[in-house]
Amino acid sequence: MKKYHLVIVAAILATACAEASKEMFRANAAIHFKMPAGDTTLITRGDTIIYSFAFDPVATRREICIPVELIGFAADRDRTYRVLLTPDTNTREGDHHLPVNPLQTLPAGKTTDSLRVTFLRAPDMQQSVRKIHLAIRDGGDLAAGTRERLTVTIQVSDILQRPAWWNEWWNEYFGGAYDPQIYRAWMNIWGGAGDLTAYPYPGWWYAPQVLTALIDLKAYFDQHETYYINNPTVRIIIPYPN
Repeated sequence: MKKYHLVIVAAILATACAEASKEMFRANAAIHFKMPAGDTTLITRGDTIIYSFAFDPVATRREICIPVELIGFAADRDRTYRVLLTPDTNTREGDHHLPVNPLQTLPAGKTTDSLRVTFLRAPDMQQSVRKIHLAIRDGGDLAAGTRERLTVTIQVSDILQRPAWWNEWWNEYFGGAYDPQIYRAWMNIWGGAGDLTAYPYPGWWYAPQVLTALIDLKAYFDQHETYYINNPTVRIIIPYPN
């Protein structure tokens, strides 16, 4: 009987300790960033998120969602956490992005959420990349979490960077030097982002539909006199596909 009572006491003490630990964990809950996954319009490199308006010809703004993750337990009330936003010297609130509230809210019952930042499409983004740096700091109801996951940089432009698949095609079929005007015209003809990843080896026998579209690309630049951005004395001429 004595042994039975000892087992009950031990169970009660274990439960009490678990509850005490749980309350302590809840009281010291912290939060940090996660990198977004599954959004093909975003590129992530380390702690940097990259977006280009160049792939969406009609968008005037873009809301970028940065996941945040709680260290601790969900609560039955909303809790706040503090965020510091630092723009680059060439990035301006109101021109390139909307204000970001320094006191963000993690809703009741949640252990994950998103911090949302809205960027505005500005004409000068076609020449320069605009960046903001976000950092979670102690403050509000939640502390700063894992040190390595407290900062995120968002990089936004309207510049068409040369895609990885371009090198397999450009020397023979796209006319040599890369130019975003060629890429933009190609996207209008091919559709979407103009991605040729599935066609790494140029040739009529391998990708006839691609080379047919290249004839349309050649016709476009034959009809529209266009000069390279980085070499304004040289006209863009697309060679006829062999």
